[in-house]
Amino acid sequence: MSNVLYIGPYRQSDGWSQGSREYLRALSLTKHNITAQPIYLNSQTKFEKFTEFEKQERERHDVYDIIIQHTLPPFYEKFFGHRNIGLSFFETDSLKNDWPNHISLMDQMVVCSSFEKHTLKTEGINNPISVIPIPTDISKYRKNYITYPFFSPASQHNFKFYFISGTGIAKRGYK
Repeated sequence: MSNVLYIGPYRQSDGWSQGSREYLRALSLTKHNITAQPIYLNSQTKFEKFTEFEKQERERHDVYDIIIQHTLPPFYEKFFGHRNIGLSFFETDSLKNDWPNHISLMDQMVVCSSFEKHTLKTEGINNPISVIPIPTDISKYRKNYITYPFFSPASQHNFKFYFISGTGIAKRGYK
């Protein structure tokens, strides 16, 4: 059983932190001893205390085998004597100039898509790279929600898909 220190923005109230909370929840279900340490990446968000992570925040160990840094690469720090794992998201097909130097400090990278893995490989990152999609508790989708009909009964076999693109909102009907 390993002692794992998870450093991430799980107390913020934005999308980045929601993903951080999901990774922390998933880690908490493993056989490892998890210690959580919050960081704050955005001064524009309110900071929240999530009582579900109080146990992980109180958990302290003398030695950590693994340190997971869920942040942007410029904030990565090499902790010698530990396995350093960088966990980050890249939404572009190229990295900022100094990011590869920071990423090289990590023993391993974790990204949430094969696109991001490809981006890292294209940028010359030689660290081992794992693709671990953002975990989610699918039980929230099994609840009985109040639904409202989007279509009339006469068109119950028609579907409309909406998406936002660079040219605005487009609508297309399918049968």
